[in-house]
Amino acid sequence: MKVIIQRKTRNNLIRAFGLIFLCANNVHCFFDIRDVTSDVMTRLPEEFSVAVKDIAEGLPTKSITIVRGNSTNIGSNDIFELLCLLSQHNILTTNLDIATEDNKQKYYKLLKKALDVSAERTSLILCEPHECENILYELTENNLIHSMILYVFYWSYGTVSETFLMTLKEAMRVAVITNPRDRVFRIYYNQGQADRLNSLTLVNWWSGRLYKSPVLPPAGKIYRNFKGRVFEVPVLHAPPWHFVKYNNDNTITVTGGRDDKLLALIAKKLNFKYKYYDPPDRNQGSSISSNGTFKGTLGLIWKRKADFFLGDVTMTWERLQAVEFSFMTLADSGAFLTHAPAKLSETLAIIRPFRWEVWPLVFATLLVTGPALWIVIAAPSLWQRRKCDQLSLFSSCCWFTTTLFLRQSSSKEPSSTHKARLVSVLISLGATYVIGD
Repeated sequence: MKVIIQRKTRNNLIRAFGLIFLCANNVHCFFDIRDVTSDVMTRLPEEFSVAVKDIAEGLPTKSITIVRGNSTNIGSNDIFELLCLLSQHNILTTNLDIATEDNKQKYYKLLKKALDVSAERTSLILCEPHECENILYELTENNLIHSMILYVFYWSYGTVSETFLMTLKEAMRVAVITNPRDRVFRIYYNQGQADRLNSLTLVNWWSGRLYKSPVLPPAGKIYRNFKGRVFEVPVLHAPPWHFVKYNNDNTITVTGGRDDKLLALIAKKLNFKYKYYDPPDRNQGSSISSNGTFKGTLGLIWKRKADFFLGDVTMTWERLQAVEFSFMTLADSGAFLTHAPAKLSETLAIIRPFRWEVWPLVFATLLVTGPALWIVIAAPSLWQRRKCDQLSLFSSCCWFTTTLFLRQSSSKEPSSTHKARLVSVLISLGATYVIGD
C-alpha cells in the first residue's frame, strides 16, 4: 500500500512538472514581453548620466538635445543630474518634451533649421522602444537626414526590433545605446560597416569609461572599402561629362565622358561597382516644389531611390535643402553684366575729381604757395636793400606754382638759388603726390 501511494504521488508530480514545462516552452505563444513590462520609462539606469557625458565628449559634440516623449516619465532628479553633469563639462544642453504635437513640431523645426545652415545637431532620445520606432519613422518621412545630424536612441530593454532596423536609412546617422547589465552600456551604429544596410554594428561600449575614442568610427575609415557593393546610379546625356546612347529597347549605353572616367577611378579606389540607369525625368531637378515633390535625378536621391549622382550640377541653396554635395570637380567663373556708364561731360573735367569741400583748400593752397616762394627768393634782396623788380618776381612765382599744380611743364624758374629750388621741389612733390592722387 505504501509503495502504491508513492508511485501515484510520483506520477502526479511528474504530470504537474510536465505541464509547467510545457507552458514554459510555449509561453511566447500566449503573451509578448511588452505585456509584462511597463510602457513608460520611469527611471534611468545607474551611471547613465556619467556614460552619456563621456559619450558626448567622445563624439565630440558641443551641444546635445535631450528628447523625451509620451512613453517617458523619468523623475526630475534623474533629468536634473544629467543636465547638470553635461553643463559642467561645457556641453550646451536643450531639454525638450515632445509629448505634445506642438513640441514635436518645434523639435522638427529645430532639425530643419540645422538642414538650412548645415549646423551640427546631436539628439539623445529617451523613449520606450515602440515610441523610438515611431520617432525614427517620422524623422525619415520628414527627410530630416543630414551628415551633420546624429540621433542617439536609448533602447531600454531587449534587442533592437526588426521594425526599427528596417526603418533605418544609410544616409541617416543613428546610434543606439543599450544597457545589457548594470553599469555597462553598449553603443551600436548604423554606419559601422560599408556593405551592410538596415543593421547596427557594435562600435564601442562604456564600463566605467569608454573603450575607445572617438565614440563613433569616422566615415573616412568605414567607407574606404565598400567590399564590392553595387550602386544604382542615374545618368544623363550631357557632353562632355557623360555621353549616353539611348537604345530602342529602353536601355542606355554610356560611351564615355569625363565624369564616367572619374566614377570608374573612384570605384576602383573604393572597391565598389555601379550600374547606370535612365532616370524617368531625364533632368537634374532644381528645387522642392510647393506640393512637396522634387523631380529629376536629385529628386531620386531625395526620395532615397538613387544612391548618388555624378554630373554637371550647380550647388544652390534650394538643392541643399534636399541633397548633400561632395567635393567640387569643376569651378566655373562668373561675371555680372551691367549697363555701360554714359560718357561724362568734358566741360567739368577739371573740377570733377574733387568734392566741393576740397576746392576751397585747393584754392587756398594756390594763393599761399606763390607768395611763399616769392618771400623765400625776395627776402635776401629786401634785407640787403638791393634793387630788384619785385612785382615781376612776384608774378613769376605765382605763375610758376600755378603751372606746377596744374602739372604743366615750365622751363623758366623764378630763381636759381638753392633755397628757391628746394621750395620748388617741395611744391612739385606736393602737387604730384597729394593733389594729383
